[in-house]
Amino acid sequence: MLVFKTSAFNRSAISPQQKYQSLLNYNHFFGTIFNFFVSTLSNLDFMKKLLLAIVCLTYLSSISLAQVNLLIDYKTFFLEGDKPYIEFYLSIDGNSIKYQDIGDGFFQGKLETTYIISDENDSIVAFEKFMSLSPKYTVESEFYDIFEIKRFPLENGTYNFEFVVKDLSGKSSGDNKVKLNHIHYNNAEMQFSDVVLCFDIKNEASQGLVKKNGIGLDPNLGYLFKTQDEKLGFYLELYNSKKKLGEQEAFLIEYYVSIADKKTVFNNIRGFARLNSSSAIPVAKLLNIKDLPSGNYDLVIACRNRNNELLIETTKRFQKSNTNLENLEIVDAASSFVSKIDNLEQLKEYVRSTQPIALRKELEFAQNQMKYSNLDLMQKYFLNFWRDRNQLNPEEEWLKYKKEVMVAQEKFGYGGVKGYQTERGRIYLQYGKPNAVQNVPYEPNTYPYSVWQYYKLNGQTNRKFLFYSPSMEMLGYKLLDSNVPGEIQNPNWQAELENKTQNRGNTYELQNGETINDRAKDLYDNPR
Repeated sequence: MLVFKTSAFNRSAISPQQKYQSLLNYNHFFGTIFNFFVSTLSNLDFMKKLLLAIVCLTYLSSISLAQVNLLIDYKTFFLEGDKPYIEFYLSIDGNSIKYQDIGDGFFQGKLETTYIISDENDSIVAFEKFMSLSPKYTVESEFYDIFEIKRFPLENGTYNFEFVVKDLSGKSSGDNKVKLNHIHYNNAEMQFSDVVLCFDIKNEASQGLVKKNGIGLDPNLGYLFKTQDEKLGFYLELYNSKKKLGEQEAFLIEYYVSIADKKTVFNNIRGFARLNSSSAIPVAKLLNIKDLPSGNYDLVIACRNRNNELLIETTKRFQKSNTNLENLEIVDAASSFVSKIDNLEQLKEYVRSTQPIALRKELEFAQNQMKYSNLDLMQKYFLNFWRDRNQLNPEEEWLKYKKEVMVAQEKFGYGGVKGYQTERGRIYLQYGKPNAVQNVPYEPNTYPYSVWQYYKLNGQTNRKFLFYSPSMEMLGYKLLDSNVPGEIQNPNWQAELENKTQNRGNTYELQNGETINDRAKDLYDNPR
């Protein structure tokens, strides 16, 4: 199968004023270019006959970006007793097309698109030319995508499809010709139509872009679901089940998400539909993929009779890009350094020690892994954790960090409290060794305290941390104040630093310019 590789464009709208302001300093763009980018994916089932057209447009008293992004997908269906038909879905990225000044403060995009379908003898069997117009915008408006759908009846057979797009203002144009999949439908075999992947499925009265049998579909033409896409929808049609099973015979549609090519249910993401046989049955369902990790997957749709025997099956490849979760199933830990860490409790302790530098999503995932106590998955998590920080040598990165964990344990650990669990240990591991440290274990009227200074930290200079020990234990220090963004910032720290013999503390409101402890204030303002 010939496939065209692309990334789905951003579906969110932006203000035309943003585009307009960015172009005010230009007198013109140099030239006009139209290019189609075509490549074959390693897995040819990943995106079925997906086209990406990227058009570079001329600037001529217009609002424009450098490119126009077009996504085209197609699906085939069948009408009982009639013949197949093909649907083309065209989505034009409203954030990237050219907008011409049409007067009265309005701008509008205008493209002419031509579809040509020819048979194997190059005879044209279908032809349509149409204009795609955006709404009229002002510079304060937001741009939205333009969606077009075209249907053509066809006989069974093999066809070529030629797509031509033309910028009517800039006179730039481009075309591309591809071979479509062989079309084969009949009135005898039990068959599925092509699968339409969707971001959402609603009733026909809603704002779905494609209407099929009373169902509103929001198609995903790029087959890529991002972090914010929490639903996986699909639509397809089942033909001739009545001829295969008999009149009104009950059967089952099973649908589930599988790791690519595995054909096994992943993370229990699955569903069932009980149906009765008929000539043509539309099937539209949604699955929750909020917690689906990043990776390549198959949507598997199977038809089974009352004896659970598989009748027909189809799959559709899609991709999930989830910045919150990684797919540990595809991580190979067997040949890595983590395979040597085969003691579950030791591995748990290593995972816990990464808390000071772990992202929130990693902390949540690690906590779940602790509950399940699955050695294999924890090894994969641990390997993936260090690969994210050093792709070429994750083991080296871990050993370097492990050495610092031991330093934190020696300096800040006490009793049953690990060094990395203390506030000073966490700061040490997260930000590194401070450039200057001033410890004040004994001072009249104050708790023991310590001032740390970093000359440079995260691109900022003179970053400070003030720790104190309200328990007077000398070891159980807590962070009282810091000028590092994201850390505790306590303008009343001077009062809280005083010990309980002073009748102040966290209820005392420090007045502007007031200094309670000259030495502590001086050490904090001028670390040394």
